[in-house]
Amino acid sequence: MDTDSAMEVDLTGGSASAEPSLPENNSPDLMREGFKYFKRRKPPPDLSNVIDFDQCEAGGLHGNVKPYQVLIPDDRTAFQELGLVHPQEWKAFSLESHPGMILLRNPFTAAGQRHWAGRCVRDLPGHPNKTNLDAQGLLPPGGNWWKHCLDGVDWERLKKLRWVTLGFHHDWETKLYNLCDRSPFPSDLARLASLLAGCVGWPSYSPEAAIVNFYHSDSTLAPHTDHSEWDMTAPLLSLSFGQSAVFLLGGRDRSQAPVALYLRSGDVLVMTGPSRLSYHAVPRLMPATDARWHDGKRKLSADCCGQPKLARVAAAANGDVTHHRDVIRCECESGGRGGGGGTDPVIEYLSRSRINVNVRQVFPRGLMLRPEDP
Repeated sequence: MDTDSAMEVDLTGGSASAEPSLPENNSPDLMREGFKYFKRRKPPPDLSNVIDFDQCEAGGLHGNVKPYQVLIPDDRTAFQELGLVHPQEWKAFSLESHPGMILLRNPFTAAGQRHWAGRCVRDLPGHPNKTNLDAQGLLPPGGNWWKHCLDGVDWERLKKLRWVTLGFHHDWETKLYNLCDRSPFPSDLARLASLLAGCVGWPSYSPEAAIVNFYHSDSTLAPHTDHSEWDMTAPLLSLSFGQSAVFLLGGRDRSQAPVALYLRSGDVLVMTGPSRLSYHAVPRLMPATDARWHDGKRKLSADCCGQPKLARVAAAANGDVTHHRDVIRCECESGGRGGGGGTDPVIEYLSRSRINVNVRQVFPRGLMLRPEDP
């Protein structure tokens, strides 16, 4: 794979028991045709039939779109600490044509988006996690890619980062997980993913692996299914930050015509049940029409003011420095300034690129690994 070209990464393949089916000899590959149509530049595709969940929220439900009722846990503090508004304020949707697909329309605060985007670009690309930079020898051992590029304000070099794998590392050649190839899964991301999964009916979700993809300008993601995990009943969570994308969701084989929908910054796509093994792709990036990471009016909740600050003060008093640092500030604490305008490099990155975090549970819940396994 040439990681310096437009990213069209084929992630298909994996365990033999879940091999995706291709169209029969006389069946058209409608998934590929849809991908090529929305990818093309001249003439540009007609986007009028792309499902827009912003319009659905305003009351204009597409015929295929239905409201989805999320579950509301009791722990309000967890949402505040993870940069989420309370689930009572969430807007969630499903598709009649694709049972099991759930779209959470931006459950994040603006500060939450900036925090998680910062985690993805500043903290995660480096040892012990794996990146596409490793094979190219672009980053010295122990180096920080974000600092390495920002010291010289080298945005073009920054774009060379295409993916990071966390937890059980996905092998791009075999499309399998190796029990001996594993790094610690980030505890804060695990907490976030578990909370989101619980809100859509999976209270025992166990995040064990993730792929963070970085899209730039004409990057694309080719049609594929995610079927390398041993447990494919657990949901796949996909978090988007930054620029918008046209996302295609098809069926169990390529002969089913895909539906197209917009994914915008802060949106969380959950694939469960029948949709868990559906073909999907990202043929096109779109400029973000609303910089949700700047939305200073969207606070954690109506009674949020002071709560995150109090949590940090209490944690600091107890000597819990890590907790004190990681609790995400609400907009009300920063005066609604949206994180310092355009001077923050993370905000600049979000205005240019798209970050997609895909979280998976690899093994069935309760599976015991051998003591010698990591």
